[in-house]
Amino acid sequence: MAEADEERDEVAARFAGDDGRAALIRALAAYDRASADNFCATTGNPLCIYGSHPAQRPTRTDEVQPVVRDFDEEWDQAATVVSFALASVVGVGLAAALVTARLAVRRRLGEHRLRRARGASAPGVALSRAAQYAPVAGAALAAGYAGARLALPAGAAPPVWPAAAVAGAAWLALPALTWAAVRDRRPGPRRRRGSAGRRLTAEAAVLLLAGAGVWALRVRGTAGSGASDPLVAAVPLLCGLAVVVLLIRAYPPPLRLLARLAARRRGPLGLLALSRAARDAPAAVLALLVLVATLGAAVFGGLVTGTVEEGRRDALAWRTGGADAVLTDAASPAAEEALRRAPGVAQAVRVRLVRTDLTSAATGLGQRGADVLAVDGAALRRADPGSAAAAAVAGLGAPQRDGAGRLVLPVLAGGKRGEARTGETYETEWPGVRVRVAGRLTGGAARDAAFGPLYRASGTAPGADRPLLLADTAALAAADRERAADTPRGTAAVLYYGTATPAALRAAAPGTGYGSPYGELLIAAEERAADRDDGVLGAIRGAHAVCAALAAALALLTLLVELLLSAPERARTTAYLRLLGLGRRGATALGVLQLAPLALAAAAGGLALGLALPAALGPALDLQALTGGPTAPSRHSDLLLTAALTLGLLALVAAAAAADAVTTRRSRRLTALRLGEDR
Repeated sequence: MAEADEERDEVAARFAGDDGRAALIRALAAYDRASADNFCATTGNPLCIYGSHPAQRPTRTDEVQPVVRDFDEEWDQAATVVSFALASVVGVGLAAALVTARLAVRRRLGEHRLRRARGASAPGVALSRAAQYAPVAGAALAAGYAGARLALPAGAAPPVWPAAAVAGAAWLALPALTWAAVRDRRPGPRRRRGSAGRRLTAEAAVLLLAGAGVWALRVRGTAGSGASDPLVAAVPLLCGLAVVVLLIRAYPPPLRLLARLAARRRGPLGLLALSRAARDAPAAVLALLVLVATLGAAVFGGLVTGTVEEGRRDALAWRTGGADAVLTDAASPAAEEALRRAPGVAQAVRVRLVRTDLTSAATGLGQRGADVLAVDGAALRRADPGSAAAAAVAGLGAPQRDGAGRLVLPVLAGGKRGEARTGETYETEWPGVRVRVAGRLTGGAARDAAFGPLYRASGTAPGADRPLLLADTAALAAADRERAADTPRGTAAVLYYGTATPAALRAAAPGTGYGSPYGELLIAAEERAADRDDGVLGAIRGAHAVCAALAAALALLTLLVELLLSAPERARTTAYLRLLGLGRRGATALGVLQLAPLALAAAAGGLALGLALPAALGPALDLQALTGGPTAPSRHSDLLLTAALTLGLLALVAAAAAADAVTTRRSRRLTALRLGEDR
């Protein structure tokens, strides 16, 4: 069994990736061509020899290649969705590496300044730090790549350059910050003005890059597989940076106003906490970025998975007509009647689709290829009281005869192309039959799930590319009696409602199946079970869950390191206040109040980012490829999950504040009050 599994994994690895899938399609095409030739003794003769009997060459029908291509599109879109989660983890990880590098530089800043005083150059100090940590970066890269190889099937190898780029960026953070800390600087106001100008330039560049990335992605979509398109991974990070830039500029002014109001009240806690939070807002850009990216990715993942799950339920209802089972493409009525008599079947509703050209009786203008849908409104209303199509058909009258004896069918008209005008009469290609538009067909009736099985093969929505008419089944049956015998009869489907089990339905119509003259039977319970076992949705859900957990862990690490960076100053302030009579609870409250504005700003920014990303990404996020419905699914946000993720972010910040409070409480008050030392 183990050898068989290894062989299966090796074969699967051969056809992984874009090149592997192209090779699989070529192999299937070659097999399709060779399958018929292997049964024929001669290839140049139109007749084949089966044994000693001549016969016509077999007809080939390839249903595998379309399935592979459809899965290829579905998996590419799933990889695009997963790449957003991976990009968030990479961004949070790089921010964590940058914050950790800042702490490392702070801890050895005295040593580096001493080396500079003894004649070492700033690039030399930075290069020495790079050389010290190069083995660590190399070992981390090797360990991560080896872990990825072990997690993938045998024979599959992840690309090296993304991991090398991330490891290189994390490694270069330490020497870059070391050089910035020990290089020669210009003193005085010119330095402050230059720093402010550089900050404005950087913020403007981030906003422009985010806008340009969103515009480019909406205009051109993804290049090839979305997972291999760098722009797909860069745009969410740029949008997160843009949100952080706006937050850094937006929330300090309200904090200063609140600090002024707090100054009028007794007690220094509110004034000190709000003033310090407003002053330290620019320095907290990395912590804010980590929190916004973590929450934004989690909310985006919940929004996408919720939308896909809801869209798949709608697509399943569309495929089965909203019924418990549906029979389509039946050339013989035997299976239809047997299913009507199956145990548990309470209602059976027949829907039809025929196509005809229309010519206006008043103007002579024509419209080609109009779809005429027909349903028994009374039966559908009994089976599904909420059906919009049943309510629409109920208002139509019975067919009438005009002065020339022609049958006139009352219909409702709709569709995006070639609208038929209300009140007009149209000639059809059916002899002796006209249609009169009695009213407009609403979107809800046109998209009623009862008509889904009729459009399952084409994959389009009713009225998407041609005029659409809706009539009652009895009216269309009357037209059948007027039509010539050679007129095409269109397609039909029978919807079955009730409590019948899949086993009972299969037993009642054992001959049904794809290509069978008895038709193809789809059972909603079986389709739901297949959707639950779908690996693509499970991969999306699992990837987002794992990435959210990793991002949360990195965010907690980043917050703790950021608190360690500002710990000496906060410990000194707390020590002064303790000497003035502030208790331990007051000191803890001061730390929590100082972090509260950051947490609330991160929660607002993360929610805005996660909810706005699907609209910003545009065509790059084509969830219809994952749902399979006739139209793109409407966004479905889980309010409970979103609220839980927001509370989780606030709890994360609270946990970091609690850990910092414990650490600060253990520090000695006299040590914090020492002057002239770098801590």
